[in-house]
Amino acid sequence: MEEIKVRAPGRINLIGEHTDYNCGFVLPCAINQEITVAGKGRKDKKVILHSINFNRKVEINLDEKLKRRGDWSDYPVGVIDQYQKRNFSLSGMELKISGNIPLGVGLSSSAALEVATALFIKTLNNLKITKEEMGVLCQKAENEFVGVSCGIMDQFASLLSKKDFALFLDCRDLSYSCVPLPFAGYKLVLTNTKKSRKLSASAYNQRRNECEKAAELLSLNLRDISPRQFSGLKSKLPSVLQKRVQYVVEENERVLLAVENLKKNDLDSFGKLLYLSHNGLRNLYEVSCPELDLIVDEGRKIKGVIGGRMTGAGFGGCTLHLIKEEGLEKFQEKISESFLKEFHQRPDFYLCAPAPGASSVKG
Repeated sequence: MEEIKVRAPGRINLIGEHTDYNCGFVLPCAINQEITVAGKGRKDKKVILHSINFNRKVEINLDEKLKRRGDWSDYPVGVIDQYQKRNFSLSGMELKISGNIPLGVGLSSSAALEVATALFIKTLNNLKITKEEMGVLCQKAENEFVGVSCGIMDQFASLLSKKDFALFLDCRDLSYSCVPLPFAGYKLVLTNTKKSRKLSASAYNQRRNECEKAAELLSLNLRDISPRQFSGLKSKLPSVLQKRVQYVVEENERVLLAVENLKKNDLDSFGKLLYLSHNGLRNLYEVSCPELDLIVDEGRKIKGVIGGRMTGAGFGGCTLHLIKEEGLEKFQEKISESFLKEFHQRPDFYLCAPAPGASSVKG
C-alpha cells in the first residue's frame, strides 16, 4: 500500500487567554513546529502506533473496545474512537509519529497530534469530513477520551491557520477569519520558565468553574457583557468572581482591539495590549507566577521589545514577546541574566514563525 504523510502544526495564542471556554474571542496562529504522521493501511483491523520520539509502540484492534492507557497514545486513540462513534468505516493502519514541538511549554503538541491523526485517517480512508468538523472531533477526543476539558482553539488553529496570518476565532459559534500579521522585521519569542505546571490543571478547572458560577449568578454569558455593563453588574458577585469576570470581559475587548491594531499595522498599540493582558492574568485571573512576572517586567525595560505576556494555562510555562530583530540578542541576554540571578537557572528561548495549518506532505 502507498504511504501517506501529513503534518499538523503547534500554535501560539497571541492574545485571548482563558476566553475560549467562556465562548469568547481568541487570536492564535500556527507555528513552524509540527507533528508528522506517516504510514499506510492494513488489510486487518489492527492499528499500530509508533512514536519515533518516545521509541514506543502501541497496538489496538478496531473491533475491540478502545481504552485509555494514560500516555501519549490516548490522543490518537481518542481520535480513532471519535471517528468510530460517528460511524465512519476505518481500515487497519500503521502510523509513524514524530515531531519537533517542545513538550509541556504550551505549544499544543497534543492538539497537533490529534489533528495529524485525524487528517491521516481522513486521507487514508477517503472520508467526507470538513476541517471544521475534524476540529470538533479532535476536541471531543481530548474532552471525552483523554479527559481534558480543553476548548476548541488549539485544534482550530492547527487546522485552519494560514502562513503569516492569525486566526480570529469566535468560540461561541466557531466563525473565524484570518488576520494578516505584519511581523516582517520582528520575532515572536517564547521564553520557557522551566517551572513545572503542576498547579495548572487543577487551577484551570477551578477558573472554569468560577466563570460558570459567575455566569449562573448573572444569568448571562460572560461573552455578552461589555466593560460598561460590568460596572453595573459586579455588585451581584462575590469579590473573587468579580475579578474573574472583569478579566474575561476586558480580555475579549482586547482581542477585538488587537485585530484592529494588526489590520492597521499598529504594532505599538498591539504590544500595549499584550502587557495589559498579562496584568489582567496576574492581578484579576491570578494565574501567573513570579517567574512569568519577572520575564514580562524585565522585558518592558529592553529596547526593541514591543510587548509581552504569559501564555497558556499559567503557574509556569512560557511568556510570549514580540521583539524587533535587532533587539533579540539583548532580550535573551538581559532576561537570562535576571532570571539566573533570581531563580538560579537560565530560561530556554524558542523562536516561532507563523505557519500554515495542517496539510498532506507530498513525496
